Amino acid sequence: MQFEQLGPYRLGKKLGQGGMGAVYEGIDVDSGETAAVKVLSPSLAADEGFRVRFEAEIDSLKKLRHPNIVRLYGYGEQSGTLFYAMELVRGTSLEDELRAARRFDWREVTAIAIKLCRALKHAHDHGVIHRDLKPANLLLAETGEIKLSDFGIARLFGNTRTTSDGGVLGTAEYMAPEQADGRNVTDRCDQYSLGGVMYTLLAGRPPFRAHTLVEMLQMQRYAEPEPVTRYAPETPAELARIIHQLLEKEPERRFANTMMLARSLEAMERGLSVSMSGHGDDFILTPPERPAVSSSSYNPLAATLSPSELSDAYEIDVDESSGPVTAATVARSAVENEAEPSGASAAPEEPPADRFTKVDETSEPPHSLSETLSVIFAPQTVALVAGLVLLVAGGWYLMRPESADELFTRIDAAAGEGDLESLKEVRRDMDDFLARYPSDPRAEQVRSYVDEARASSPVQRAYAEAKRYLLVSPETAMAKFQALIDVYDDGQDGSELTQRYVRLARLEQQRLQKRVARYIDEGRLLVEARLEKAEKLAADDPAAARKMYEGIVELYGDKPWADSLVRRAKDALAEAPQRQAAAR
Repeated sequence: MQFEQLGPYRLGKKLGQGGMGAVYEGIDVDSGETAAVKVLSPSLAADEGFRVRFEAEIDSLKKLRHPNIVRLYGYGEQSGTLFYAMELVRGTSLEDELRAARRFDWREVTAIAIKLCRALKHAHDHGVIHRDLKPANLLLAETGEIKLSDFGIARLFGNTRTTSDGGVLGTAEYMAPEQADGRNVTDRCDQYSLGGVMYTLLAGRPPFRAHTLVEMLQMQRYAEPEPVTRYAPETPAELARIIHQLLEKEPERRFANTMMLARSLEAMERGLSVSMSGHGDDFILTPPERPAVSSSSYNPLAATLSPSELSDAYEIDVDESSGPVTAATVARSAVENEAEPSGASAAPEEPPADRFTKVDETSEPPHSLSETLSVIFAPQTVALVAGLVLLVAGGWYLMRPESADELFTRIDAAAGEGDLESLKEVRRDMDDFLARYPSDPRAEQVRSYVDEARASSPVQRAYAEAKRYLLVSPETAMAKFQALIDVYDDGQDGSELTQRYVRLARLEQQRLQKRVARYIDEGRLLVEARLEKAEKLAADDPAAARKMYEGIVELYGDKPWADSLVRRAKDALAEAPQRQAAAR
């Protein structure tokens, strides 16, 4: 059904089309204000389960009132069609900036991240997790302000009756490992995704690249990203450390919340004494000169990827005859039953009454504790107290001992140089760190740097070699850690250095055990499926089957867990000429 007006909005040009509906530019006939009006497919409204989810998501959007989050203006239903109106942000997305080959420097990335941390903290305090944070959902307005859009797949905390926590929702390149596993999703999933976005803005590429969705999800679960400084060498060591902490596989190793993350980023700025035209909220990003694009075209309801674009992202062959693929395709198999109503769902005999609810801009949303405190402590009072505190703190700051972060920044930067002399130059910093901060989580890493500065022994080289396999072959890394233990843990060598590396190898091995077991199980299932596919192809397309067998041998020939599967592929290759001769 075509609409000329929905609620108070007269519909203008279509801004986008997606699998669940369309987006139009709308003009409020009373106020003249513009909005992005998102019109859902009528078939969705006929599904009672979808209606429940829609109402829950609208309830979550109503709670969000933050300058860096796209606002909800209102929502309603007309002639059985659900719709809602959002703030129309004219500008571009960070995804478009990246596609235009823009590289962001570390100051810009820090400013963006601080703003997003505060926006996410606001959402998390109101029980909303974004779940799909990515450059396409981050809008750079013409004013230079950054806006977080598309809470379309966000769910309320604890909402287990209307949707399953086991569903895999989100874009795979930025998906947290626990989300890829179908485990319970928490606000720290958004931290992982934010770390991936920061990495991408600096490096010009995401932390992982894969040929298939399954491979990408495996990498999110088990692989370690390369240091961001490899692609953006000007990145400060402390910022690189923060990003890689956000990309930790275990949620508890990330930050306690995004406000703590924002404070760490601000402390890093101060520590580096960066001269900027402003910092934190005052840093203005300027989009390059190019045609302005409406924010709504980046919402999954409006945004579509052409088959060629999807192919570029994952290097997958896509059948262009199938038409455009929505941005949610990366997880569609896990949620298809939720997104589409079943054939058994019957539309109501009479459509519900038309309605439109406007979100009152004058009313305040429910406040979180942090927001309530910010009201109690008015800016004037804070300014007076802050002035007194600064007078006292100024003298202390000049005489205070260096913090663990400041020491580690210098130590880690020297280690990143990759040569022994650089580490020797920060030997005093390392001793100071270990003496004053022995329980710091980074102390073990500093001890390993001390060992490297003292000598380059065979056990150190063996440990370093095992670590190099963590990314490309976790099971090989685990085998090498075991070999190191077998060789050096015999009770004969009294060297503290040797025994420390034996202990480190044991810790790495324990950390890897569950990951490797899952990696092997999933790998075997994947290869088994490809073998079955090749066997079915053998009769009708022997050339394609042969290529698939050869690929299995090439990819998995050195994997001990795939021995029996690789042997099947080799046997099939050996038998192929005989089958072809018999067929002739």
